[in-house]
Amino acid sequence: MDSEMIKNVASILKSDYIEKKHFIETENEIVPLANMSLLVDLYDVWYKSVAEKDKAQLVNRMLTGVVFNLSKLEMDETINFLCPVGFSNNRENPKPKYQFPFALVSSKGIIFAVNKSDYPKNELQKVIDEIIQAKNTDSLFLLELYSRNKDGKCRGITVTRESDIKFMIYDSWANPSETHIMRHTRNEEYQYCTAFDIVYYLLFMKDADELHDYFDFLTKENDAQILGHGGDSSTFLMWKDADHAFEKGAIKYSMIDVGFDTENEYVVDYYRKKLKDFPLGSGDYILDNPFSWNITPKENDFYEYVQKGKAGFGGLYRLFQNNCYFFFPHNAKFYPDMNEYLKYKDAIFMIEDMIQRMMISIKGIIESSSELEGCSVQVMMMPETYARKSDPSGMLLAQERKYVKSDSIISNRKICIRFVPIIETLFNDIAKVKDRTVEVEFFMELMQPLRNYFPYFYLQLEKHLEGVRTEKKEVSAMSFSIEYTWKQEQESIFRVENDAYIAVRKHIAEVCYMAGISSGSYYGKDATAVVRSIQKELIEDFENGVKKYNYLKLFEMSLADYATLLHEIMIHRQRYNSFEDMKDEVRAEVSKKIIKQREEAKHNLRTVSYLLETALYNAGRGQEILSTEKYQYLLAYANWLVVLGDNADMCYFTEDEVYVEVSGEYIIDVESQREAGHHFGEELAQRMYDNPGHFERDYSADEQYFEKAKQAFEIDSGVPLETFFTLMYYLETGGKIGSELFYRGNAFCFWKEDIIDDYCSVQNVSKSVAEKALQLLCINATKLKSKNNVEDFYLPIGEKEKRCDRYEVKPVYEYDDMVIYSPAVIHYLRDYWQNSLFEFHMPYEIGMPATKNILIAWKRVYEKKIVFDLEKVFKDNGFNVRPNFELMNLDKKKYPQYLGDYDLFAVDLKTKEIWIIECKFIEKVETFYEMYRQQKRFFKEDKCDEKFQRRINFLNENYKEVIKDLKLPTAEYKIKPYMCVNKVFVSRYKEIAFPILSYQEMVEEIVK
Repeated sequence: MDSEMIKNVASILKSDYIEKKHFIETENEIVPLANMSLLVDLYDVWYKSVAEKDKAQLVNRMLTGVVFNLSKLEMDETINFLCPVGFSNNRENPKPKYQFPFALVSSKGIIFAVNKSDYPKNELQKVIDEIIQAKNTDSLFLLELYSRNKDGKCRGITVTRESDIKFMIYDSWANPSETHIMRHTRNEEYQYCTAFDIVYYLLFMKDADELHDYFDFLTKENDAQILGHGGDSSTFLMWKDADHAFEKGAIKYSMIDVGFDTENEYVVDYYRKKLKDFPLGSGDYILDNPFSWNITPKENDFYEYVQKGKAGFGGLYRLFQNNCYFFFPHNAKFYPDMNEYLKYKDAIFMIEDMIQRMMISIKGIIESSSELEGCSVQVMMMPETYARKSDPSGMLLAQERKYVKSDSIISNRKICIRFVPIIETLFNDIAKVKDRTVEVEFFMELMQPLRNYFPYFYLQLEKHLEGVRTEKKEVSAMSFSIEYTWKQEQESIFRVENDAYIAVRKHIAEVCYMAGISSGSYYGKDATAVVRSIQKELIEDFENGVKKYNYLKLFEMSLADYATLLHEIMIHRQRYNSFEDMKDEVRAEVSKKIIKQREEAKHNLRTVSYLLETALYNAGRGQEILSTEKYQYLLAYANWLVVLGDNADMCYFTEDEVYVEVSGEYIIDVESQREAGHHFGEELAQRMYDNPGHFERDYSADEQYFEKAKQAFEIDSGVPLETFFTLMYYLETGGKIGSELFYRGNAFCFWKEDIIDDYCSVQNVSKSVAEKALQLLCINATKLKSKNNVEDFYLPIGEKEKRCDRYEVKPVYEYDDMVIYSPAVIHYLRDYWQNSLFEFHMPYEIGMPATKNILIAWKRVYEKKIVFDLEKVFKDNGFNVRPNFELMNLDKKKYPQYLGDYDLFAVDLKTKEIWIIECKFIEKVETFYEMYRQQKRFFKEDKCDEKFQRRINFLNENYKEVIKDLKLPTAEYKIKPYMCVNKVFVSRYKEIAFPILSYQEMVEEIVK
C-alpha cells in the first residue's frame, strides 16, 4: 500500500460506522485479518438490500439449497430428503397445493420445514390441519418438485396414518448481524426455530431419525426450562454431545443452561476432530460437502465416510501431506441382491485391509511425489455383474489379469479407478503363499491405470513393492467347512445403540433412588447387598416390559441373534492360530482382534440368552409392536442385569476385583480395583487362547472310561449316548429339509412328529427312544428359574452344574405339536457334550449321578498322569527327577511329616537348579460365579498355595541337607518353584510368590 492508501484505511478503522475490524495496525503497517467477519459484514450489506417481501423467498431458497447439496447423491434409493416438496391429497392428479423448502423422511416419521412468513396469521394452522387430515385418511402424497433424473420423473412418497409428522416453524430472519429474540412457551405443539437453527440441524444431524428423536425429547421427555443464548441449535448440539440425555440419572433438572458459544465450540471441535483432513474446496463432486457424510476417524490417519442420505454408500479416506487424497468407496447399489453381496462380502473386508496396509507402506512415496500433489484418486470396487452392465464395451472384463481388472478416467487431476477382483484366484493364492507376492501383484494391477498418468510415481511404486515382495505376508485367507445348516443371508446383526444403554441406566438409577440407596462407594458384600436390594424390583420391571410383546416374536428375534453370535464364536475359535504364516507383528494384531471380537460375542450371547429365557419363562401375549428400538432397549436392560449380577457375585467373593459406585444422581457404575494394564486383562486372555487346556492323552484309559461313560449316560437318561449324538447331528444338518414349516433367522420349525418319524427311519431307532432323546433337548420353560430343582425369583445364569434347564443345553422349544431350533445351537451343544466328557465334566450334573461318578474316576487317572508326563519331560531334558518325593522318606527324624510330598523334585546339575513342581488338576469353569467359587475353595478353604509355599520355604532353608541326603553334588543351588495346572489359572484373591503355569506352559519352560 502507498502512504495515501494507508491514511484512508486508518481513517476507516477509526470511524464509528463499521462494527467489526478487518485490519489491524502494527508497527506502522496495516495488516489484513483473515477472519469470517469479512463475509459476515458483506452478507449483512446484501441482506439489508433485500426487500422485506422477498426475504421469505430468500430464506426458503437457502434452505432448499442446503438440503439439495446434502442429498444430491440420492437418486433412486430410499428417500431421505425431498426438496423442494409439495403436498397433494389426490394421487391420480397430484398437483401440489402448497410448496415447502424441504421435508425429511425418517424411519420414525416426516419432518416438514414451514416458513410462517409465507402465510397470513390464521392460514398456517389451516395448512397444517389439512396436511394432518390427509395423513389420517391415507391420502397425503408428497412430491419432489423437480426431477433428479433425465427422464423427467419426480420422486414422491405416500404418508400413511401410522406415520408421525413434525413441523419446524421458522421465520424469515437470517442475518447474524442483527439481534433476534425468539420466545418459547411450554407445551408448544410444533418446533419453533430460526432458519439458522435448521441449517445447524441439517449439517450436524447423524440422520433424520436423530432430529426426530430430538423433537420428541423437547415435546415428550423434557420438563426442565432450557436457557439458551444461541438459538435452539445450541440446545440440539449440546443434546448430541450429552448422548441424547441431559438427565442420565434419577435427579430431575428444573433448568438446563446451554450456555454461550455452544454451537461455535461444537463447530470448531467438529472441524478439528473430523474435518481437518477433508478435501475442502477440491471441487470433487462426491466429496464437495463435508456435512453429507458421517465421519469416523480410524487408525493410521484413515477415516470412514458413510453417506448420510444414501444408504449403503461409503468407504475409507486418507489425505497425505502433499494434499493428495485416496478414497475407497463401496456402493451397495452395485449388488443386485443379497446373494451377490454375500459372494463378495469376505473379499471386501480382505481387500480393504490389504489396500490399507499397502497405503501405509507407500505413504512416503505418495507424499514425495510431485506428480500426485493436490491430486485425488478414487478407487471403487464393483462385482462382475455390475461391471458387465456399466461397461457395454466389455473392455474392462476383457483384460488379461491375475487378480484384479481395473481401468480409469481422469479429469482435472481427479482419477477414478474402478476395479473387479478375481475373487477365487485371489483367495486361493493368498491362502497358499508365504510372502507378500500376492499382495504386491494385486496392488500393482489395481494401480496400473496410474502408470499412464504418473509414470515416475508408478516406477517408484514398482521399485518399492519389489523390495517388500519377499517379506512375510500381512494379509491372509483361510477357508473351512461347517457341519451345520447355515445361510449367510439369514444372519442377524446384534446391535444396541448407545441411547438404549443410557435409558436403561437412567431407569436403574430411578429404582436405586426409590430404594433409598445412598450415593457412595461400596465394597465386597456391601456392594453385593446394594445390587441384591434392587435386583428383584429390576427383574420384575424387566419381565413386565417383556410381557408387553408376543413372546413368540421376541423369542424368534432373540434366537436369530443367539444363533448368529454362537456361529461367530465358533468361527472365531477356528480363525485363531490360523495365520501362523503372517508377519509376527501383524499376526499378534490379528490375534488380539479375534480375541476381542470373540469375547464381545460371548458377552453379547449371555445378554441375548437372558432375554430369550425371560421371554420363554413369562410367555407373554402382549399386543405391542416390537420395533427395533424397543427390542434394543430390552437387550440393553438384559445386559445391565447380567453385568450387575456378575459383579454382585464378584464382590461377594472378593473386594480386590471391583467395587460398586453410586453417583450423586444414583447412577450405578462398576469400577475396577485393578490398575490399568494388569495381567488379568489382555495378557490373561491371550494366555487362555494360546493354552486352551490340552494335555497328553492316555488313549487306552480314554477308550475304557468313555465306554463306561456311555453306559452311565444311558442309565441316567434312558437314552444311549450314541443316539443322543446322532439325533443332534441329524437336527444340525437340517432335519427333514423340505418339510419345514419355516426356516428364517437360521432357525427351523418342524412338526415334531415329522422329525421323530424321519429320524427313526434314517437311524433305525425305536420311536420311544427317539422321543426320549428329543425330550433331553427340549427346554422346560417353567423351570428356567430353577437351580438344583429349587425355584428362585431370578434366572441363575451364574450356575451351570446345578441348572439343567437352560437354553444353552436344551435348545429345542416345543410349541403345540411343533419344535423350533437353530442348527448352529444344536451343533454347539453336540461339541459341548463331546468336549466336556473328555475334560471330565458335563454341561450339567442334575439327574446324571452315574455319569458324574465315572467322570470323577476318569479325572483321577489324569491327576496322576500329569505328574508322570512331566517327569518324562524332565528326564528327556537331562534332569535328575523324583516324582511324589517325600523328604521324610530320606530321614524321618530330620524332616517333618506335615510338609507332605513334592509332586516333582527335579535337579539340573549343569545349571545348579532345583525345580519343585506342585501339580493340580482342576475343573473347567464357565461363569464368574463358578470361577470365584473355585478360587475361594482353592485359595481360602483348601489353601493349596500356602501348603506349597511351606514346602518352598523349607527347601530354601534346608536344600543343602536334602542334596547331601540324595548323594548329589553339593553346591549353591537356585530353587525354582512352579505350580502346574491342567489349564491357565491365576490367583484373584492374593499375590502368589511362585508362577502358576498351564501344562503346555510348564513343558515350554522346562524345554527352554
